[in-house]
Amino acid sequence: MRPLPADETLALRRLRVAIRQRDPRKLAIALEHLADDLDNGARYGRADEWRALAESARLELDLSPGLAARLDEVAGRITKPGRAPATAEGAVRPRAAAGLAVVAAWDGVLASDQARASCLRVLDRSTSSSVGQLRGWLGTGASVETVASRANALLSAAHLGALDRPPPWMDALVAGIQAACAAPDEERCGHLGLSPSVAEADVASLAEALRARPGAGLVTAHVGLEWEAGFAGTPRRLAYDPEGSHLVKLAGSLDWFYCFRCVELAESAGSPLAVACPRCGGPCWPLIAPPANPYFAPAPLRDVWAVGERVLACADSWLVLDPPNPRASDPVVRWLLRRWAPGTRVFVVSRQPPIQDAWKSALERQGGTRVMTGNRVEAVVGDLLGLASPG
Repeated sequence: MRPLPADETLALRRLRVAIRQRDPRKLAIALEHLADDLDNGARYGRADEWRALAESARLELDLSPGLAARLDEVAGRITKPGRAPATAEGAVRPRAAAGLAVVAAWDGVLASDQARASCLRVLDRSTSSSVGQLRGWLGTGASVETVASRANALLSAAHLGALDRPPPWMDALVAGIQAACAAPDEERCGHLGLSPSVAEADVASLAEALRARPGAGLVTAHVGLEWEAGFAGTPRRLAYDPEGSHLVKLAGSLDWFYCFRCVELAESAGSPLAVACPRCGGPCWPLIAPPANPYFAPAPLRDVWAVGERVLACADSWLVLDPPNPRASDPVVRWLLRRWAPGTRVFVVSRQPPIQDAWKSALERQGGTRVMTGNRVEAVVGDLLGLASPG
């Protein structure tokens, strides 16, 4: 084992570098390293230095609400009196008695041939010459999901200053994604295209289970607005609230827009193609598609991934809906597996038995003994509602 004083020195140095360089992204990465150290049993005792660094970060950096909350949470595990110390068996986890995380990792609507055809029809009606690149990508057989991910890479490059502005065809792509999400094949894609294993009654049951547990949440990679319809009253938070429920949209949302000049999120009503920044009046650009590394994305996407991490960490039980194979090179899958902890109760619901078996094997190899599988949400919803009942 590495000596803990050296570990603490390294952890302090990471935060100092981020503050000196005025880099919120480096601060976010340093905080995740620190949280991992604490979760693995490290005991850090230089509380005054941590307290001073946290205060310096608040003063020197323009922190987003989510990053500020994460700073308070992680540094508070060292600086706040009355915290139970980490034990040799592992650090104390901030879990609710029976917290619940529903992870809707599937977004097959945007990966279907039907979605590509719908998107191409929208682009064919456009008179703008700038959509030729989109038509070319889709014409080679790429899915709408793949094209949206490429677009998000360009958005991230613009955010980091590598481009003068986002690509001019973003509005056309948003219109195409709206069309792709508008009329899913429910037999293949489930209710409203949310998941093959989800029926209409399941959405109300999931919402009930989540509302019954403070700090619980639905974590999804779906960019459409369908989950909002079923989870009315569940806000899409950019900071973790241990007393509330959460709708965590890792991939952004069709009604999220971002001003690169003001570094600010603007939410719209419905599904427009463009939104003016409420601060400067300039154009905002859509935030869509899950990044391979959220720390290189614009601030709101980094914040929402941080909220998702806390929802997962605070939940004793996960329901994972129609995930890809755990061996897939999918950023959400990799992110889930890194944050899973032995002892977490996991329901894997999929209509594909090989996917069920692959997840069960993957988690059991990592020490999981509470992995259950099913092919429809209705088969496990009774357990979920019982799990979410107080007492």
